[in-house]
Amino acid sequence: MVDFSKLSRPKSRSAPTDPIEIFKKTPNTGGAPNDLWKGQADALAAWNGARTKNDNLIILNTGAGKSIVGLMAAQSLVNEGVENVLFVCSTIDLVEQTAREAEKLGLSYTTRTGGNFSNDGFETGKSFCITTYQALFVSTSPFKKFKLGGIIFDDAHVSERLIRDSLTVSVSAADHEDLYKRLVEIVRPEFENIKKGEHLKFVVDEASGGTTLCPPYDSSEKFRCNHRILQSLRLSEVQRSSIPHDSTFRAHCLLRSLCVLP
Repeated sequence: MVDFSKLSRPKSRSAPTDPIEIFKKTPNTGGAPNDLWKGQADALAAWNGARTKNDNLIILNTGAGKSIVGLMAAQSLVNEGVENVLFVCSTIDLVEQTAREAEKLGLSYTTRTGGNFSNDGFETGKSFCITTYQALFVSTSPFKKFKLGGIIFDDAHVSERLIRDSLTVSVSAADHEDLYKRLVEIVRPEFENIKKGEHLKFVVDEASGGTTLCPPYDSSEKFRCNHRILQSLRLSEVQRSSIPHDSTFRAHCLLRSLCVLP
């Protein structure tokens, strides 16, 4: 009789977490570089040494291969067992470009630029997801239901404008005249309280070409004013995905347009 209990079991191979080792072991399906540039290797080594920190910033010159560095970091987090890792790009074109780079490197990835994920890899914890700032920073973000374990922000220097735009609701008088008038009437008392009623009238005049900001107001009045604006927006068809779920935002009156900003 053979005592099977004495037979040794094959040792399971854990995926490497060192991003440089990951790069060396990628299958490279064609078109990807065979070796890392020194700047890329130094950046990955520095990131790997500081990976336990909550925030890390990697700065490389234009054309220095930042996408590969970010992809290796994302794959490293996935290999470590970190769930729900995102690689965030500034445009859909860059999402597609980054996805092609990941494809060349033989990495498993998911993309999200429209209504659905490209596969179930991200949702099952098998891959990171390449997406846009707009998809992440919006009140109806598809990522709200996930506890994100790591986020790689590509082109972080442009993120402030993109995040602001994603959370801004613009109401044009030309396209939504009735809603625009209702919103102006909501903020009008704030201008009148500081004797600026005529100024607001001048700005919202179609021929004025002026721009103004809604004046500050006390906390109780702020809540009532913001609540009324929020209700008006929710009853409309204006950029529903950007409408905030609470009243912690400001109202800005612009030339023939009213923008609600976080």
